[in-house]
Amino acid sequence: MITSTQTSRVVDDLAALRKPGGLLGRLIRDWGATGSLGFSDKRGNSRARLFSAGIRLTRKARGTRLDLGASGTREEAEAPTGALETTVSKGQQFLQADLYVSPRVFLTAVTRQEQDRFQDLALRSTYTAGVGYQAVRTNRTDLRVNVLLGFRREDYISGVASSNPIAGIAAAFQQKFGPVTLDWRSTWDPRTGDFADYRFVSNATVTTRLFKGLGLQFAVLEEYNSRPRPGVEKNDLLTTTTLTYSIGAR
Repeated sequence: MITSTQTSRVVDDLAALRKPGGLLGRLIRDWGATGSLGFSDKRGNSRARLFSAGIRLTRKARGTRLDLGASGTREEAEAPTGALETTVSKGQQFLQADLYVSPRVFLTAVTRQEQDRFQDLALRSTYTAGVGYQAVRTNRTDLRVNVLLGFRREDYISGVASSNPIAGIAAAFQQKFGPVTLDWRSTWDPRTGDFADYRFVSNATVTTRLFKGLGLQFAVLEEYNSRPRPGVEKNDLLTTTTLTYSIGAR
């Protein structure tokens, strides 16, 4: 006859077997990683190659959250001379660290680095810190907003550079619909002395799980510069479709 105590021990033993152990197990429980890769190659009357890649790491532990990622796109197309020339070359990296002081309120520090040779942008570095509010946090929905202060430095390929104090409002939203995940981040950061001089970045992805960790991702990156360099348009829009692979907590 099996007693209730023995049954309880069996349940605990099964739970222990299912729970990853050791250092690797702790990493899998706390961290999630998603990598994306896209490539196209056209030959014949015209030639063009495009390469797009990205990675994102997220750590969610009790009272803290760490979110970091990087992405880049490079395209080469045939020029009238017959040689391949770069027509797109841009990248961005971000890091956000949140420390929760209550279930809803957290302190946050954010940095974003951007490069774009066709915006004459060798490097735009943005460093901000502030207070955030966790509006929604469930297994399927995550919505948080931040109010930030910091500075922005822009180094241009043409040799000009500038640094300005900025304010900012940022939002991050994630929604899961079964095998489909919508992830969206946006930031508006005007110069504190002139709110008409601002940068706006919106990065949205929709990822569909195909098989286990393998998925298909559609991404839309929109960037707006209210005062770009001479000869540069204010708005940039980039759409990409890539294969992804995810591991760990998501």
